[in-house]
This record gives sequence, C-alpha cells and structure tokens, in this order.
Amino acid sequence: SLSSIEETANKIELKNTYTSQYANFSIKYPEGWTVVKNEQEVANRVTFLSLPPDDPKMQFRIPRDEAKIEVRIYSNKNLDNLQNWINNFYSDDPFGFPQVKSSEALTIAGYESLLHIINTGGNYEFAAYIPYEDKIFLISGPGIDNKYFHTFWAMLKSFSIQKQI
Repeated sequence: SLSSIEETANKIELKNTYTSQYANFSIKYPEGWTVVKNEQEVANRVTFLSLPPDDPKMQFRIPRDEAKIEVRIYSNKNLDNLQNWINNFYSDDPFGFPQVKSSEALTIAGYESLLHIINTGGNYEFAAYIPYEDKIFLISGPGIDNKYFHTFWAMLKSFSIQKQI
C-alpha cells in the first residue's frame, strides 16, 4: 500500500541536494551516489546512479541490483493536460507506448501529477509526470522489486520546484 511505502521511504536519509539553475528544481539524493548532468544538452536530464558510471558492472546497462533515477525535462508549449501530453509523448516514440500496469494520481511538489508503473522489456519501473507551467518533469526509477525502490520514492517526495520570480 502507498502508506507503508511512504513509511519506509520516510526513514531513508537523503543527505545531498541537487539544485538545477537551468530548470529551477531541486531533489535530494543519497550519499555516495553519482550525479550525471546533461541539462542543457538535447536530452535535458539529470541522472542519479547508485554506483559510478565507470564501475565494471556498468558495461551496457544498470545491473538489476543497482539503480538509475532520472529527472528529465520536457516542453509542454501547448499546455496540454497531463494525460494528453503523455499520450502524445509516447505516440511520437519509435519504441511505442510502454505497457502501463497501473496509474495513480498524486501530488508531487504541490502539483497534480501522475505516477505510472510501466513494463519496460520485462522490468517494472516507475514514471512520475509532474506538470509545471510549460514543462513536464518526468522522474523515472526502479520498480518495487529493486532494493532502491524506497530510495526512489524518498527522492520523489523531496522533489521541489523553485517558482520563477
């Protein structure tokens, strides 16, 4: 249940804070994790890794017992409602729409957001979509069977947006 997930996530210590001047957000993350910034690039993303990118275990992909938590920033110039934006986003994706196992509305950083559990090639992952002005923040992370699942949840709860003045 959501309340037991939150209870466990509340016990996780996130000692570091990443603040993006580019996209005006901040998020807390665990000590010892690696931050890979790629904000002004084409991808507009910040990646948090549970082990360094040069670790031999990281040859082609994240090992199942490790985690990659990613904040991606997308444009929503037409100010579509969130569900329409998600539908359009995936209809443009050459890999097609991932299989959504469940969808839940929740509030993240004070905004009405959506949390999907998606099947990505046999792995379940979480994808949280947070609308803010003409942007959508997409925060993705490991599914329930990953040991860093509660860390993802704690990071999601720590996410905040600094409003433009």
